Amino acid sequence: MMTRPLLAIALPLTLVAVQARSSGEDEHQDQRAVLQAHYERAETELRAADVSHLDPVRAEARADALDVLRAYRLGGDFGRGPGAGGRALAFVDDEGRRCAVAELLHAFGEEELVQEVALGKNEAFVHELAGNQAFLASLDRMGLTLQEAARIQGPRITFNGDGQPINGGTRPVGDRPSRPSTPTRPSGPTSPARPRAAGPSPTPGAPSSPAPSGTPGAATPAGSLYAFSNIDPLGHWSTWWEFNKLGWLVRPIEDLDPAAGRTSSRISKKELRAKLAPLVRELLHDGDAGVRAAAAITYARLDGEDAVDLLVELFEDRNVDVRTNAILALGAVDSEDAVYQLLKIAHRGSVAQRGEAITSQAQTHATLALALARERGLGEGTELMLPAADGRDLEQAIPMHALQAPSEKIGAKMVALSGLYREGEPVRRVEAGNPRAIEALRSVDPDEVLAGLLRGTLSRDVEVRRSSAATLGRVRHDGALAPLMTAFEVEREPLTRGFLLIAIGRQGGDSARAFLIDTLKTGPRTLKPWCALALGISASEHEDAQARAALRDAYAKERNSDAQGAYLLAMGIARDQDAYEILSHELRHTGNETLRAMAALGLGLSGHEGAASALREALTLESSPATQTTILQGLACVRAPEDGARLVDAVRDVRMPEEQVQLAAALAFHGSLATATPLADVASDESAAPIAKAAALQALGMLLDDQTPFRFATLSGDANYSTFLEWVNAPLQSTL
Repeated sequence: MMTRPLLAIALPLTLVAVQARSSGEDEHQDQRAVLQAHYERAETELRAADVSHLDPVRAEARADALDVLRAYRLGGDFGRGPGAGGRALAFVDDEGRRCAVAELLHAFGEEELVQEVALGKNEAFVHELAGNQAFLASLDRMGLTLQEAARIQGPRITFNGDGQPINGGTRPVGDRPSRPSTPTRPSGPTSPARPRAAGPSPTPGAPSSPAPSGTPGAATPAGSLYAFSNIDPLGHWSTWWEFNKLGWLVRPIEDLDPAAGRTSSRISKKELRAKLAPLVRELLHDGDAGVRAAAAITYARLDGEDAVDLLVELFEDRNVDVRTNAILALGAVDSEDAVYQLLKIAHRGSVAQRGEAITSQAQTHATLALALARERGLGEGTELMLPAADGRDLEQAIPMHALQAPSEKIGAKMVALSGLYREGEPVRRVEAGNPRAIEALRSVDPDEVLAGLLRGTLSRDVEVRRSSAATLGRVRHDGALAPLMTAFEVEREPLTRGFLLIAIGRQGGDSARAFLIDTLKTGPRTLKPWCALALGISASEHEDAQARAALRDAYAKERNSDAQGAYLLAMGIARDQDAYEILSHELRHTGNETLRAMAALGLGLSGHEGAASALREALTLESSPATQTTILQGLACVRAPEDGARLVDAVRDVRMPEEQVQLAAALAFHGSLATATPLADVASDESAAPIAKAAALQALGMLLDDQTPFRFATLSGDANYSTFLEWVNAPLQSTL
């Protein structure tokens, strides 16, 4: 064991050596400062940890080790080297500089072990050394765990071949990766009024944020209550919510009608489908394209395999949205014949041998519909019959198929397509990758993909970093949390930092919570909403009462209204019943329309017994139609049977396109089969507005399907939506 007097000698020598070399290294100061901040935070965390389980010898060794870490940080003589492929690790760099973990081993007389690791796994993450018994024994002698060593580890300073720093591998602020211009979406009753980039429907859930004009590929929905001027909506927390909200809002449909009596007297879903299928079949020929498009999806859910022929006939419809919905609907027909039709479309774009393509994106949409069919138990083996990934569209569609309906064989294909692996081994430095294939890795064994995903967070390609960060939230592994924290500390691109915080929240646990609370208190103002949402997720997924309390405490001190909206949603995500007073007060008294909407959703998700009455009262007082719709969605989440009629009345009165699927989704969130017949009355009412009929049809389809609705939402949850192409709009806007 190393003694404290030796530390007193070693520290001045280290500083003298650095001072002798520092005159020519001013260009590396920024990266050095970032790493010093990382090591300081890691040291602070480790000094604050409970070490009561350590015997006196190891407790003293631990204190010595942390003193070594402090000296290493103050000295600032960190590893460095070329970084054309982005940031990189180096146990020992080419000039003999040791990383922080190697420095600890060296200080404790483990130079032979340092050289062994440097020769065999020089760019390994600490968790990759878990099989090295000598390494584990050395850590144990220092009173450190493998996870604590992983928390200490940091990347080296990187620079281009000309010796110039590369800013930690980040692109300049405001720089966007180049993307091709997205085609204008064909106009129609269900299309947006103007072209927009890919995004989830602006209807289910909370208000959306507008896409900046002239920014192709910026995946942000339109129709916002937010007034953005100098804020980039791509990196704004509300955009993340739009792409992820259905993960909390959607639950399985159930019969909530207390008057239904005994099970034997209830009308089953099967009976309702048989009763209402003829009505929906007629509406496939309605004069309004929006009604026909909604009917196509609902008919597939109601008439099963008998729906195939009529859906194929819709491929000749004059409206492209109807044709697109007919393709997607085949995935919900529960028929192997439908699977066969989809395979033909996926390969040729049509069902005839030499026929004209049904739509310009028929292949991509058929590829996703096949995933939906597989998820419903049909089309076994079709994941091996997909078309070749020829062009950007199919390069996204095939990994999305794998994400929607994973299998071992297609998972292996995603590993190869991701760009994170070469011949089954993690690429040392990730220069480029396929964001969708990276996201599909969440379905592969964590032990197989963790190393590659962690290297993805070091890539120079910002889109690879974003996708890797987002995916790591879904990869549960003891080795994930510490590198995620470090990746956040050395990252400078705002959206990637947001994704990293969400991933940390999903990992959960005491260390994650402490990190998020500290970042909430001391981090940049723009990151507070992300920290709040991450804490809400941690509280929800890990039943973390301390995270719930931290959210309430932070909200009491928050004065920025934009951040307050994220706190209100986070309290709902956390299902924090103790937040009822905060949420109900904001719903009743704030003059900020957006905050009222966020409070409504937070209340609906919270599970508090008083939520329904508070939301009903707010509905009578609300003057904004958009906020009224969000209040109805919050009320639907409570799932009180008596609110079904109120929701049906709202559908009957809908007049604005952006409210159509919002209200249909609210009925799905509510989930009462008792609303099916009243909705059918709206759909069959010739005096009803087409938009109301379409909303009623959409709600009917979701209520009567045996599968949980919005299955395509899997594609946008914890995904790098900044790289979505325009064709993704259709499945993400679908209720399937």
